[in-house]
Order: sequence, then structure tokens, then C-alpha cells
Amino acid sequence: MSIIVAIKFPVPPAQANAALAANPGALAPLGEAMEKFGGKFLLRLEHDNEFIDLDEWPSLEDYQAFKAEAQAVIDAFEAALGTASTEEIWTAWRPDFS
Repeated sequence: MSIIVAIKFPVPPAQANAALAANPGALAPLGEAMEKFGGKFLLRLEHDNEFIDLDEWPSLEDYQAFKAEAQAVIDAFEAALGTASTEEIWTAWRPDFS
């Protein structure tokens, strides 16, 4: 069973978009690490003054290994935004509707 990680950033989405536009390759190492540990970016939910990224991981252990490897990049991104994210981890399952 996989997990879904919801990562909440308490900043306006436009601020994050501007930070990424100023440094377009900043998150490339995150994508590489996600692929290495089997993570998939699913969706970004945006609201006036916050956004949430939803990622799927094969297991909690894979997500923790990703975080251990990518923490410096995550910290740099959050520093550029001037905030820290919070996360919630959910178990994912797909019901059989047949």
C-alpha cells in the first residue's frame, strides 16, 4: 500500500512561482531524488495564501530515504520562500467499486 504526503506551504502560490522563476533549476535535484525513491508528484492545490503539494510514495521508508537525501534542497527552497512547510502522511488505497 502506498502513502500520500500532503506538504503545505503557508505562502501565496505566486510567491513560490516567482522564486522558481528566479532560479529555474532549484528543484531539479528533488525530481531526481523522487524518481530514485519511487515518488510521484500528483497535484498542487492552490489557494489565496497557501498551496499544498500531493506526492505518492511506495512506502513510508521510501519517503524517509528521499527526505534524508533531499533535505538540503528542501531547506533551501523553504528559505527562499521565507517559511517552513508542514506535512501530513496518509495511507493510500483504491477501493474496488465492482
